[in-house]
Amino acid sequence: MHPHRAGSTILSPEEFGRVLGYEPAFLQDMVKNIEKNYSPYLDRTGKKPRWIARPSETLKGVQRKILDNFLELVSLPNYVIGGVKGRKHAEHPKLHVGHPIVVTLDVKDCYPNITYKQVLEVFREIGFSKEVAVLATRLTTYRRRLPLGAPSSTQLANLILKPAVTRVCALAEQAGLDVASQYIDDLAFSGDQLPNDFITLAIREFSRHMIKINRKKIQVMRRGHTQLVTRRLVNARVALPTKERHRVRAALHQLGKLEASDSSYSKQFLSVRGRILSLRKLHPHLGQRLMAQLNSLQKSTTKKTSH
Repeated sequence: MHPHRAGSTILSPEEFGRVLGYEPAFLQDMVKNIEKNYSPYLDRTGKKPRWIARPSETLKGVQRKILDNFLELVSLPNYVIGGVKGRKHAEHPKLHVGHPIVVTLDVKDCYPNITYKQVLEVFREIGFSKEVAVLATRLTTYRRRLPLGAPSSTQLANLILKPAVTRVCALAEQAGLDVASQYIDDLAFSGDQLPNDFITLAIREFSRHMIKINRKKIQVMRRGHTQLVTRRLVNARVALPTKERHRVRAALHQLGKLEASDSSYSKQFLSVRGRILSLRKLHPHLGQRLMAQLNSLQKSTTKKTSH
């Protein structure tokens, strides 16, 4: 593979394939059979069911190389945290700790609402000829939308949102909300004051770029009340809300009621362990205590099974 220089032009499928390490005919054939390279399924693990496109391992490999060789070479502002190497989710809420006003906005159905045309424009802007941009877009979209589950999707979303978010960040700074951060489709602004027209202007700016804000999820949180950024408390320090801590304890308690032979035990155990590890990052003492309980539970369950 030959490394691509950011900002240089890719004019032909041959050059595109050479950078990625694939024959153009292979990529063209993949595009012709693109539907066969996805296994969509409905993910019900979150609050709201979501369709995950799930690309094949071969297509995922192509998308990852498009990400590594082209998309990640486009620089993004410091306020963009999600999907950027070296930037961690924890930075997103941490930036907004201790501010008098915190405002959060959420892009409505972010990936499903991003169109083939918007993705095509990104590839054109980074220097692809129309022919190559069409090929790259067809390799990174599913049914003319940005697919959840593709490794290239997050960075494409960041690049598509960038013009609108940049403008809204400038509006926020003028309004007295001088701290801004973006974690994929979640935006947070904080500062000392909030003019009445900021949210209206922000929604209008996103609409101008064909991006919808979920009006039901707009939050204006003032000091003295609960301030949350991506489900993390930011009033005095980054912390898990009390309800979430109770849920982790409850999940551990429910696990204790299961037998190791139960078909769901292994899955539940890993889920509870993951939640405790996540909690421990913000609440070390509580996390250590819950992890000790989990380890004790595992030992006693193993003993029962062995007898």
